[in-house]
Amino acid sequence: EILVLGDSSAAGMGAHQPRETVGAIVANGVSALMGRPVHLSNHAVVGAESSDLERQLAEANGTQSRFMSCSTD
Repeated sequence: EILVLGDSSAAGMGAHQPRETVGAIVANGVSALMGRPVHLSNHAVVGAESSDLERQLAEANGTQSRFMSCSTD
């Protein structure tokens, strides 16, 4: 399980295809290295700031993540 939190970059703003998002790129790389599928949960929000990370993490409560990526300006 990979959990992505953060701002527009983490949410995938500007990506033309879902596979072009930071989370998808990381998930595909981890999947290739591990030789098995991984699940990606993205709770990032366009316009988020560092102070929003706690709320995003609370919304992801129950996610059994082994890797987390955060991005804020």
